[in-house]
Amino acid sequence: MLFTSGSFATAEATEPGLEMFAPSQFIEMISGKPDYFKCASSWDPSSKKTEVFSRCTKANAEAYVHGNAEPFGDDGGFWQGRVSYASFTVKKSDLYPRFEMWSQLCEGMIGGVDMKITLEAKDWFKKNYKKLANKKKLTKVFNGHSMSIIGGVGPIRTVTCGAKPSK
Repeated sequence: MLFTSGSFATAEATEPGLEMFAPSQFIEMISGKPDYFKCASSWDPSSKKTEVFSRCTKANAEAYVHGNAEPFGDDGGFWQGRVSYASFTVKKSDLYPRFEMWSQLCEGMIGGVDMKITLEAKDWFKKNYKKLANKKKLTKVFNGHSMSIIGGVGPIRTVTCGAKPSK
């Protein structure tokens, strides 16, 4: 016998979820400690309460996470779903070691339980991110999910993974 359950809200989410992480878990993991980044989370207004996003900033870095969610209560709260998009930007090269750590979370979400895909994404990222010129973008699809590296002025670099947010 096959049994399926779900809800109307999650069925309408506009982006496919990456594997493994809920938005709050993701933010905790990239921040290392709660006060490392200043974070704000809210509903994506264009999603009709099916998706949430978090933007976390500090002086030389930024993280953006966009995920599917299901509302509960009337106070704007939500049950967390899977992340559907993640983006990390560093503005100084002394943060490159932390940038490589953040990319590992992206690689893990893309690879899921398949370590071969995760390692392939990691090798591709490490081989390419330092050499990108301003406004140049490299994208590769792993396991049906895209991962991009975007070059910025000087040492600025951004890595993204997942489906582009609807916002």
